[in-house]
Amino acid sequence: MRRIVLVVGLAVTMCAPCATVSADWHSMKTKWDCFWDRVHLDWHRNNAWPEPFVQVDRQATRTPISIMVDKGWELQNTIPHELFDAETQELTRAGELKVQWILTQMPLRRRMVFVLRGRTPEITETRLKSVEKAATQVVGEVAPNMISVVDTVPREGSGAYYERVNSGYEATTPPPRLPEMSDSGDSN
Repeated sequence: MRRIVLVVGLAVTMCAPCATVSADWHSMKTKWDCFWDRVHLDWHRNNAWPEPFVQVDRQATRTPISIMVDKGWELQNTIPHELFDAETQELTRAGELKVQWILTQMPLRRRMVFVLRGRTPEITETRLKSVEKAATQVVGEVAPNMISVVDTVPREGSGAYYERVNSGYEATTPPPRLPEMSDSGDSN
């Protein structure tokens, strides 16, 4: 009922000035049509809510997480300074094994090798050639985007440090306990 009163009131308000001037009839009809188009649009939006906005919200939530996941894979697949010979900048045996592991054991979409940038462009170029040579031995032809240069240094630590961290974690884990049984046989 309120809508009818509103529409009739709007129609009277819009048409009253038009009665005197016939030239304004076209502009009033355009405004009237625009009003109903807007009512129609708003009705559909109100009845569809929140669906049109859910995908945008999901994407806004997932984008930072996917960026973090990609950076984690990048750090995991980075060949650090220690896996290159200090004098020749060729891959060491451990470096060759890491390249082999990346190109054979990683999920297919994550099989990219990242080479840590050297102090000079010449060192970086030598490292890239060395990694490309090792990759060619593993997979044959190397795709152009399979090997990239990065500046982010992976987190480092000695094996002894990580062993102490793991041992400390295991030492503080409480032993598993089952709840005591009551006399009535209830587990509560």
